[in-house]
Amino acid sequence: MYCLCTQAYASRSCSAPKLCEAFKPQKEQLMALFQQTNFVSNAPRSILHITHSLWDKRIHLCKTPSCFTAQFNQRTHELNEFSTLNQTLTQHFIKYQDGKISTQQVYLQIHQLEQNKLKIDGYAYHLPQLTQQHFLAYSQNSNLTRIINNEDGCAYNIKLYKGLLSLHSDQKTCRIFAGNYRRYD
Repeated sequence: MYCLCTQAYASRSCSAPKLCEAFKPQKEQLMALFQQTNFVSNAPRSILHITHSLWDKRIHLCKTPSCFTAQFNQRTHELNEFSTLNQTLTQHFIKYQDGKISTQQVYLQIHQLEQNKLKIDGYAYHLPQLTQQHFLAYSQNSNLTRIINNEDGCAYNIKLYKGLLSLHSDQKTCRIFAGNYRRYD
């Protein structure tokens, strides 16, 4: 493992000093952005910290400079979204499996656009390859029970009850986002 991303790994011996040093400016910029986002965003603090912890797990799987660069860019994008979007009408969900955060990291946001119109936006990370898949769907009129992911055409049945979200798809190729989610406020 490389020792460049978080304080949790700072005490470990560095197996790649040159790589650690090469990414030091990105690490410092990201940590400053994380602190700024904590200060200015109206997103729940718990979701900021949980998504950072999930990102930390992903970046420690990196073995190449291009992987590190992609992970830093992705986390920067996530933090910028948290700090620039009005989060008051947004609910944040993380996929759960067997009572804990799923090893297949999936994160969804549901934005209330109008009274009967939702935008669902999110990412799934394929570990250990560290590839990501985007989810973007809009509810159609007042039909809040069926949505279609605009990114891949997958259709999902959606159930939202208090702090729980359930997505189900009958299409076998659309299982990455299917499952149960817990809301973080």
